[in-house]
Amino acid sequence: MLIFSALVFSGLLYTSRREKNRKIKPIKTIKNWKYKGLIGINGFFAILAAAIFIPINFYLYDFSQYTIYDPNLGYTLLITGTFFLFFMIVILFNLITRQRLLATYSYFNMAIALLFIGATVILEDIFGFPTMQIFTLAGLILLIPLATNLWIRRGYGQDLIIEGKEFNRLKKVSSNALPFELQPFYTDASYIGEGGFGIVFKAINMKGNEVAIKIPKSFDKRAERSFITEVSNWSHLDHPHIVKLKGYKILPIPYIETEFCEGVLEKGMRTLDEAVSIIYDIAKALEYSHNKNIIHGDVKLSNILIKNGVYKISDWGLSKLKIEESVTLSGATPSYCAPEQISMEYGKADERTDIYQLGNVFYELLTGRLPFEGNLSQIYSSILTTQPVSPAEINSNAKPVNDIVMKCLAKNKDHRYSTMSELIKELEKFRSPDETIRFENH
Repeated sequence: MLIFSALVFSGLLYTSRREKNRKIKPIKTIKNWKYKGLIGINGFFAILAAAIFIPINFYLYDFSQYTIYDPNLGYTLLITGTFFLFFMIVILFNLITRQRLLATYSYFNMAIALLFIGATVILEDIFGFPTMQIFTLAGLILLIPLATNLWIRRGYGQDLIIEGKEFNRLKKVSSNALPFELQPFYTDASYIGEGGFGIVFKAINMKGNEVAIKIPKSFDKRAERSFITEVSNWSHLDHPHIVKLKGYKILPIPYIETEFCEGVLEKGMRTLDEAVSIIYDIAKALEYSHNKNIIHGDVKLSNILIKNGVYKISDWGLSKLKIEESVTLSGATPSYCAPEQISMEYGKADERTDIYQLGNVFYELLTGRLPFEGNLSQIYSSILTTQPVSPAEINSNAKPVNDIVMKCLAKNKDHRYSTMSELIKELEKFRSPDETIRFENH
């Protein structure tokens, strides 16, 4: 029995190590009936295990029949049965609440079942208990759900994504910890905060790089195609003032991985030189993306991040690839919306939409407030019908660039700068030659 136990535990150790080193396979979705069937199989055999382990202990504790019986064997079987039931409950808990099938618990229970089978064989041989044959057979039957679990896991992975319900798990995502689906890929994860896109974590990826992980707050099947299309635009952008997208996935949960930036552009009035410098850097990034026919569509203060003192624009989730004369953008932050994003009377969104939104940011940096504030209906109404107070009237230091800001904020697209390059030329008048040269070298 000792040799048999040593073999069982050696096998358990080997399979555990192999499981740890198993290569990650593409995740498949599982049919709902298969998922429910798996729960049913594990639930049925958990009840069967209780029916097997409880009677055998009552049977073995009948000392009046077997005076030579050592009750320590009964204690051993009782403990074995308790562990088996415990792991079956853990398997069921993970299946039902987390839609997760961890191989470790099935391997544990396989080892326990094998030890139980070995013990019943020994009892039958030593004490001549013919009833033990029934329990030996029952122990073999208990291997069925465990083998089924491992077979399902081999085909579908440890995260059982139910077809048609792929993104329901986002409702369970908590800011307390990185979702368990992503934990094999990242270490030292910590919660940073929440933004328009969703929950943001800081972590170390498998290459040892510090990254930001962004998980959407909500997602559905309809959003899958647009998510991939729009975020893939971001993956083709490589510019010193654009946050680098490292990767993105839909399963096991939708998320994006970007380079980590330690700060975000905070609200508050800036000096003229600082405001011009920030807007110039972001304008260069947008000029680059426009040359690739990619429009951002949601330029705002909170989408401008800081890494090592360098300003970078992030969150290209609303970006559109301009393959025709104009495109339609929706979902932008209300306070930063251009008129054409609210009403079709102003046409469709194009590169000049980003110019309007960047004008909003410029205005905010110079005055400490947005051109239009209030509730949603007031903001939309003002964007469409009201001329904003000029920044120079709020901050006299903004007078040199007042006309630039107001031209960016023109309600008619034709009255704005026609391209981001034109805006950049205007801004260069307020930058020292050294600053411009330093940017080009960078």
